[in-house]
Amino acid sequence: MESASSLAERIRNKELSAVEVVEGFVERIKQVNPLINAVVCDRFELALKEAVEADELIGSGKLTKEQLQQQKPFLGIPFTTKDSTAAKGLLHTLGLVSRRNTKATEDADAVVLMKEAGAILLGTTNIPELNMWCETRNNVFGQTLNPYNTTRTVGGSSGGEASIIAANGSPLGLASDIGGSIRMPAFYCGIFGHKPTSGKWKNSSLHWLTPMKGFTRRTGKEEKTMVTAGPMCRYAQDLAPFLKVMIGNNISKLNLDKQLNPEAGRCICCLHMWSFRGGGGFGADSWPISAFGLAFVFDLMGKESDRETGRLACKERRPVTLEDVSFYYMESSGDPRASSINQAMQQALFKAVSHFRELSGHPIQKVTFPEMKYSFRLWRYWMTKEPMVFAEELANREGCVSPFQELPKLLVGQSDFTLASLLRLFNDMLPSEKAPWAEKTTETLLAKIVAKLGDNGVLLYPSHPTPASYHYSSFLRPYNFGYWAVFNVLHLPVTQVPMGIDRDGLPVGIQVSLILE
Repeated sequence: MESASSLAERIRNKELSAVEVVEGFVERIKQVNPLINAVVCDRFELALKEAVEADELIGSGKLTKEQLQQQKPFLGIPFTTKDSTAAKGLLHTLGLVSRRNTKATEDADAVVLMKEAGAILLGTTNIPELNMWCETRNNVFGQTLNPYNTTRTVGGSSGGEASIIAANGSPLGLASDIGGSIRMPAFYCGIFGHKPTSGKWKNSSLHWLTPMKGFTRRTGKEEKTMVTAGPMCRYAQDLAPFLKVMIGNNISKLNLDKQLNPEAGRCICCLHMWSFRGGGGFGADSWPISAFGLAFVFDLMGKESDRETGRLACKERRPVTLEDVSFYYMESSGDPRASSINQAMQQALFKAVSHFRELSGHPIQKVTFPEMKYSFRLWRYWMTKEPMVFAEELANREGCVSPFQELPKLLVGQSDFTLASLLRLFNDMLPSEKAPWAEKTTETLLAKIVAKLGDNGVLLYPSHPTPASYHYSSFLRPYNFGYWAVFNVLHLPVTQVPMGIDRDGLPVGIQVSLILE
């Protein structure tokens, strides 16, 4: 098993052929997919043809290895994306029975960027209906299972992506996140997932850092939204180059290339010190962190940069070391309605805290933000401000779905919709949180986090109270969802980091976030 970046380099060096790599992942999908039900539509034959073309391009000598690395960094590397992401010629059902035969007529912008970078799309993966549930099942393709334990959930909405990546069926996953949709499945399946900054940037023409056109029928012009696109992968080494490709033309507006050392691409947001595939241990040889690592992500996360010039605040261009970073951690959200953090999750957090304390030589401060206990309520309020109406989308924009009409059908097995979607419809009918309270509380929470973390702070935060739970148990613990949702509410960038497995063999991890200037 290797990172996508390593495989890409070996392909450029002709140590491996793109055909060999694609064939290997295709064969792996065929082996594991009957067990986990992750990939729902494939294009294996086309992928192999594109792999042949990639090898021919390398063999032609038209581009040097350096040019290939710069222009097509993922040449010959397979990737997958969610069913909700438009991929020309593939099913684009959104998990709806009414769209079970619908195919996309064009690629989402992010898919285009990946293909331009030389990546080869293998297929699309399973999601909950309209991406709006924390487990991955629908009445078109059924339920996706966790490769660590098939009795456990993969989360949602990018559950198919996380499952197939964890099962080594895909090295890279293109996903989206409106309430933990990248980070929740990444956590449950023991891989990395990053949610970039969401929403329109202040004093900027950018609506998103990563393009959203083609994700769940988004136009890419929506401004007031919590959703954003981001990468999922097994190795931290792939996060930075993957995200850089997804940014596309916006990378020139940030002017990052002039600041970065491409050889240090394996370092991102202090994350590469975790070697999950090596048992979740820390590697002291990873330090000091390069400028590419922290400075790159600090800027992508909206931190320490000039929005007009993209100039990094760190003018000295020296290596970023632990002395430059202040680490903070929270033990829980404080929401009394959420489950208590279990021992395995506590140990994962304290392991990270202890590691940074030892390496930095200074205390790692425990912090508390009382407003965090309202995470679920705040997310529920801000969802009412999203541009799409769930009842209309569930009806495929042909009227509205009534939960009162569908619930009796569901009870006799005749509804086209899942229980999760009907509960969401009923929830939407309940009174919303009061706008003045929700908006003031959100503003206060963000201000406190910004004030505490300052210009060099990193927040370590629990991913969830427990590792992956049994299927359907999410109905009983809805408030646990707030651990992921709060970062969408605040529009803060955040990375899900795997930290090994617990005694039951289930992945554990933490979230790492920075502030936004």
